[in-house]
Amino acid sequence: SFCITNPNSLNPWLEVQLSAEATVEYVEVYARSDCCQRFLSPFEIWLGDTAGAPVRQCGTLNTVASTVGPHRVGCGLVGAYVTLRLPGGGRMLTVDELVSVGRYLKVLQSRVQRRIR
Repeated sequence: SFCITNPNSLNPWLEVQLSAEATVEYVEVYARSDCCQRFLSPFEIWLGDTAGAPVRQCGTLNTVASTVGPHRVGCGLVGAYVTLRLPGGGRMLTVDELVSVGRYLKVLQSRVQRRIR
């Protein structure tokens, strides 16, 4: 499936809630395969703890080739929400997929507790 916003939007964004707080190692963004790959550049990836409040920026990809992707941004930060944001005015968000890769903190904590016992 894909996401599209109105043309000429100001700072359009797409937010994804993770199933739990996680250390996000990197995020991959895939542009639509049928058109509009050029509209993706530049974009930012942000993390947050609550919906609608991205507070930690993973990074920015300023130059995106006119391809589907994946277009990868490294992160290494902790959060429960991943936000893809297109900075500036006159933008249109057209993506096919947003993939976050990382480790859930609760899983790591339970493994550590088992080893201590």
